[in-house]
Amino acid sequence: MENICTLEPRAVWKIFAEICAIPHPSGHEKALADAIAAMAEQHGLKARRDAYGNLRIDRAASPGFETRSTVILQGHLDMVPQAEAGSLFDFEKDPIPAVADGGFVRSAAGTTLGGDNGIGLLDIVENRLVGMKSRGVYETPGGAILYKAINVLETITLDKESSHFKAQLAQKYADIVYNGQWFTPLREALDAFADSLEKTVTGDVKLKLYKGNMINAGVTSPYTLYDEQTASFGEDDDYNQADSAGFINLFGLSIKERAKLSKNWPEVK
Repeated sequence: MENICTLEPRAVWKIFAEICAIPHPSGHEKALADAIAAMAEQHGLKARRDAYGNLRIDRAASPGFETRSTVILQGHLDMVPQAEAGSLFDFEKDPIPAVADGGFVRSAAGTTLGGDNGIGLLDIVENRLVGMKSRGVYETPGGAILYKAINVLETITLDKESSHFKAQLAQKYADIVYNGQWFTPLREALDAFADSLEKTVTGDVKLKLYKGNMINAGVTSPYTLYDEQTASFGEDDDYNQADSAGFINLFGLSIKERAKLSKNWPEVK
């Protein structure tokens, strides 16, 4: 293993090491924000923070480029970390001991990050609100892992109709958020629906991360709707398989009627 400060370009990796030395899990970003603001001011840059904790650093245009379009670089101050099994790592107090191997930063000792396995990397062409298409490159390993875990948990805690309806509303909810319509009655109503529906979506999920894949390695919930005995294809007292004949006949009725009547239809061109 190598010291990351020996990697090239050294100036960049030196700053990266300084950032890793400051604990900054989600909800505890102030110390890192203070350090970055101080670093900016040391280099003659203007640092500003709003009431929500967002940090903005402005750099004046280079001579001769004052009339060019502004370039904005956006990033996250927080991280969504996870300790390895058996590790006593405290992300609110302990720095991240980043390590390098073969000239690349592979992982942080004692921790496991989705980014180590290429999780949450997205390169897409998206549709902007104003109608144009633009290319977006995103990296959200923590969010991708949580989203996958919730989906897995919902497979055993939500009934079919609720699951299907939630998927339909998810697209609308995404549009509302993307279009900046957060403070609207519709968003609040959809949140109320989700809060009610997800009351029983709780439990334990295990995911195996490997080369960009998130593999379900186990899920349990005290509110599970899965019953192995009832779901069995064998004979048991919970489910009479002969009952299926009724809905098969009903579901097939429209198909049979169409096939029968279409024999006398005029030719469709």
